[in-house]
Formats: sequence, C-alpha cells, structure tokens
Amino acid sequence: MFRLPPDFRLNNLRELLRNQEESSNGGAAARAARPPPKKRYFPELAIEPEEAGVQLLNSGEFGCPSPPHTLTSSRRYPTSVRTKLMAREIGAVKRPRYDLGRHVLPNCHGRPAVRLASRAYCGQFSEDGSFFYTCSQDFQVRLFDTTDPTSWQHYKTIHGSSGRWTITDATLSPDNSKIAYSSITSTVHLASTTPDDAGTHDALDFGSRMSGYGGFGIWSLRFSGDGHEICAGATGGAIYVYDIEARKTVLGVTGHRDDVNAVCWADESTNVLFSGSDDSVIRVWDRRSMVDGRASGVLAGHLEGITFISPKKDGRYVLSNGKDQTTKLWDIRKLISEEQWDHTARVDYTDAQYDYREAYYRGSLYEKHPNDVSVMSYAGHAIVSTLIRCGFSAPATTGQQYVYSGSHCGRLFIWNLDGTLAKTLNLDKAQGRRPNVRKIDTDEVSRTGRYRGRENDDGSCIRDAAWHPSLPVIATTSWHSTGGAIYVHEFMEDHSALASQPPVVKSFLRERRR
Repeated sequence: MFRLPPDFRLNNLRELLRNQEESSNGGAAARAARPPPKKRYFPELAIEPEEAGVQLLNSGEFGCPSPPHTLTSSRRYPTSVRTKLMAREIGAVKRPRYDLGRHVLPNCHGRPAVRLASRAYCGQFSEDGSFFYTCSQDFQVRLFDTTDPTSWQHYKTIHGSSGRWTITDATLSPDNSKIAYSSITSTVHLASTTPDDAGTHDALDFGSRMSGYGGFGIWSLRFSGDGHEICAGATGGAIYVYDIEARKTVLGVTGHRDDVNAVCWADESTNVLFSGSDDSVIRVWDRRSMVDGRASGVLAGHLEGITFISPKKDGRYVLSNGKDQTTKLWDIRKLISEEQWDHTARVDYTDAQYDYREAYYRGSLYEKHPNDVSVMSYAGHAIVSTLIRCGFSAPATTGQQYVYSGSHCGRLFIWNLDGTLAKTLNLDKAQGRRPNVRKIDTDEVSRTGRYRGRENDDGSCIRDAAWHPSLPVIATTSWHSTGGAIYVHEFMEDHSALASQPPVVKSFLRERRR
C-alpha cells in the first residue's frame, strides 16, 4: 500500500492552517475597513430645572408664580398642603384654587374602571367633568357618567358606522350634546350623547364638495369653540374645516408633505389652528390671512413625525408629541414664517428607515434640529407603536403648570414645566406585574440598529390620558395583548386605603368583537 511520507502530510497541514489564518486576517481587515456605525442620539430626561422652564413658571402665564420657600438651617422647607388649607380657611391668604391644587397630583398607579375586549384608542372627560367617553377598535363609542369620579356609571354605547381599521379620533361639541368620530375614511359621523336618543348618525362627508379630495382617511378632528365647525387632519398632508350647518367643507388645503396626524384650534375662536404631521413640523394657520392658501408659519424642532398636538387654549402655547421620543412646548411668537422657511436649507432630518409601529426606536442621527424653536423639551417616555397623546394639566386645579404624556412602556409621565419629572404612574404596578421596561443600551443600538422599549408586548401601552377639570384625577386609556382598559389615578394620602377599596370595573369583555 502506497503511503504519503509524514513530512508531506505535515506540510499540507501547515499550509491549510496558514491559509485559514490568512483568510481570518483578511476578514478581520475587511471588517476593520468597514465604516463604523453612525452615532445615534437619544433624548435625555432633565435632572436639573432648565432655565427656560423656570422663566415660564415665573412669567405668570401658567398660574401665579410660587412664593419663595422659607430657608431654615440652609434647607428648603416648602409649605405643606395642610398649612395652605388652614391659611385659606382662616383667610390669611387669598390665592387662587390652583395654588393649592398644583401640589396635589394623582399619585396612585391606577384602579381599573373599564375593561374592553378590543383596543381603546382615545378617552377624554367632558369640559365639566360630568362624563367620559372612549372609542375602541370594535367601532364602539362608550359614554360613562363620572359625576362621582370614583364610581363610573355606563349609560350609553354608540354603535359606530363601519370604517377602516378603527375609530381614529373623537371630539365633543362645546355643549356636550354631540360627539363626532372618525375613521380612515373621508366621512365623519355625528351622534347624540343623550341617553334616550338612539337616532341615526349624521354623516359629514369632508370630501363631498372639494374637487379632487376624495378617498382619504382622517386621523384627527376637533370641534370649534362655537360648535359650528370641525377641523380635521388627514392622509396626504391635508387639513379640512367642515361647516356643520352648511353641510359642506369650507376649507381644504394640502399643507404638509406627509399625513397630518393631529389638528387643534389655538383658542375658543375659529381663526387660528395648528396641524402636526409626519413631516416633523407643526404649521400655524390663520384663516384671516390665507389668501394664497399658505400657512402663517412653521414650528420646527422635532426630528421625527408628530403624533399629537394639544393647545393651552390661550392662542399662544401648544404642546406636541413626536416620534423622536420627545414632548415639546411651543410659543407661536417664535414661529418661522413661510418666507423664512422657504429660504432655509431644509434638510430632511427624519430617518427614512425608522418605522415607529415596530415598537423600537433607533435613535436620531442628529443631536438637535438646527432650526429648533421650541421653548422646552421633555423626555423619558417611549412614543412607539401608535400615535401616543399628550396634554396640559387642568387649568382650574394646577394652573396648567404640568404637562403629561402616555408611553408605550405602560407609564404616564408628568413633568414640571421646567423639564424635570414630577411623577410617573405605572400600570404594571397597578396590575401587580413586574415593570417590563428596558433601559437604552447604546451598544445594542450600534450593533443591531434598533432598540426595543419592552422585552415583549404583554404589558400595557398608555395611548391617551385625560386630566379631570376640577379634581386631582387622571384617566388613562390603554391597551395590552388581550384588549383595552381605562384606569383611574387619584390623589390618595394613604396608599394602604387603596387596597381596601374594591375596584369598580365596567367590563365589556364578553361583547362580540367586530
């Protein structure tokens, strides 16, 4: 039998090992030559009060400024709520109601008030706090008597007309007699809120008399202060205003490069309205000067699309949520005029590969928008998966000195105007679950190009929240893997008392899904 000499086999083995080593070195060299991933920026929660926010608190535009704290032994001792109550009762001070209420924030993580078999997309109190409405993916609008905010009474279900995917938004008329709701169609439906009125719904076709405006979907709508008009934000960057009495669309303009996710009126008049879009800017529209169909100006600063806008209703300030994981406060006196915006080098600062619906945030390629005109930014929450909403605290009880937002992580974030975190309310704790939130790992983002806010999707996502107009109560609208829920968050001096109170839950889990 012919055998290879040992030295021949050894030489072949050495050659094989040498080739493998060279191949390995070549692969390493190729990887080393590959450009490093671009740095990603994530918004950071403010630890110390920011000067711009402190100036707002002291300006008098958000209630009376807080009196200076008494200094004792080099420590600050704020006046207690009990002392303020006593001073008010004996007439020692004459300060507005919100001076006391701003120190009494909802602090319990929540009690379930409503359980739903489908996802709840929005929920708000009426202006007087007498009832609450919520809209869900099964095309039902449910109304609850909240005269006693600790014991909700369901008094009516409005069976919505068929639409696409879900009811996207709803709005109450100023007198609380009508509610309008929308879907991803061009038709808005108007229904009565009175218990004994089961009449047909009025269909308001926003595309009926606007040539070339058919076949769109509506994401947001709001009643005007006089109750005669409804403004709407739609697909394709369009904004509409509908005259209810005339039964026609009186304004239709394409003012954005992408879908308009949110619209609102600046105040009780019908002159000025705001629109927020996936093109990452807010546009300010003054109907008194829209001769050429152009906006009055632009509020730029978000690095991704805008999910919601909420007005202070003073004609000046507006709050927005963005897919760049920030909530921003704006003063329209700082807007960029359309002429200035046209001459600005408008680089698209959004990430074209980022899809917020997949429940992770990749981080921004830019630390800050170069044309950012926002007054304040608030961070810490997760605005992914859906169009999460934000708002101002109630003017009567807090002077609107707080802003808040829902979050995909199942928490409600409440910030002071100065940017610091005032409180978080956690639905996972209310449900007895282990908090299911990951901290941002920048190494993971650089390696995988993505960041997930949750380990899984079993926990709750707070999509909307409503601050009661006259009580320290917040109602959060949320969903989870098996349906939706409304939780009530109250101010409680003794948290142990919460466990002894049986939850008053209105369950709709057995209703047929649509």
